[in-house]
Amino acid sequence: MPHIIYYAATSLDGRLAGPGDALAFLEALADPESYGDDAFEPFFDTVDAIVMGAKTFAVLQAAILADEADGWPYGDRRTIVMTRKDRIAPMAGAEVEAFAGTPRELAEALDAAGSGRVWLAGGGRLAGAFFDDDLVDEIVLTLVPTILGEGPALAEGSGIPLRDFGLKGATQGANSVALRYVRLR
Repeated sequence: MPHIIYYAATSLDGRLAGPGDALAFLEALADPESYGDDAFEPFFDTVDAIVMGAKTFAVLQAAILADEADGWPYGDRRTIVMTRKDRIAPMAGAEVEAFAGTPRELAEALDAAGSGRVWLAGGGRLAGAFFDDDLVDEIVLTLVPTILGEGPALAEGSGIPLRDFGLKGATQGANSVALRYVRLR
């Protein structure tokens, strides 16, 4: 099975976005590239594929179409959108495909395709399903110094089983911290 890393930024109260899926809270990060080896680009260089939920993809797509983002940020990296639909809207410059199966089926398909490291990019419901199936090997969280009060949670689901993760590193940024946890099996 591939090594699946849930890499996300979250508010101090565990929110991936604010009301209406607003990502403006990320602007509270001072110098987000100050995390040394734990910064995004070095992490991104290690992953073979990206997995995200349909809602996360829609939020990203809307930001790109509204010119809030500078086009597809992940280059030609294989991106799988987990959805109940047969197809998803194409995105210029993106290598994006739809997958309608379970997280376990996707992990098996990625394994068969030779993917070694996979970035689970969210959202919270999808992460909850991956946690439920015990497929998350690592969690890397950047804590953004703000409280949102509402919005999508880091992981959502009913009855997500307890999983044991060990802290393997903490890197302090200018005004935040990136925490790295590894699944203890």
